[in-house]
Amino acid sequence: MAKISECTTVLLIDMQYNFLDYVYDDVKESLIYSQVKVINYCALKDIPLVILEYAPRLFGKTNRRLSEAAKSVQRKVLLEKNTRSGFNDTNLEEVLHYFEGKNLYLMGIFTDQCVQKTAEDAVKRGFRVSISEDVTNGVGIKKPMRWFRFPAVYVYAKTYLEMIEIMENGIC
Repeated sequence: MAKISECTTVLLIDMQYNFLDYVYDDVKESLIYSQVKVINYCALKDIPLVILEYAPRLFGKTNRRLSEAAKSVQRKVLLEKNTRSGFNDTNLEEVLHYFEGKNLYLMGIFTDQCVQKTAEDAVKRGFRVSISEDVTNGVGIKKPMRWFRFPAVYVYAKTYLEMIEIMENGIC
């Protein structure tokens, strides 16, 4: 049996400049700070990272601080998508199988849209999905995480630190 960190792939979803304009500066800073910490953990533990960008020609590229942090991750892939789900019209599923990522830890903006749709499609394909509140953000809604509270399918944590502890101590 392997540690969860050995069979996890982290997905960074739609953290692009045009989308981040919809987020208050203090929320944006906190979100990016937590995501950079997770990306640094990926580099330290050799956890694969998949960066998903929604129509980057229209909505810009991934935030520079996140992109810079991602440079230290050995196993990473950048995928462009044109729908809410990261699985539609991409080779995301093949990439995840290549990385042997049975567990996905999702980070991103628009928790109630692209993150949620990617999570739902991941579960349909047999992946286990993890999320924590401090690395996701729902814009314009008060309870973006409500959809996520199904423990038989999803792993939920309040913070990225709790999620890292789960990855360190859990098994696949």
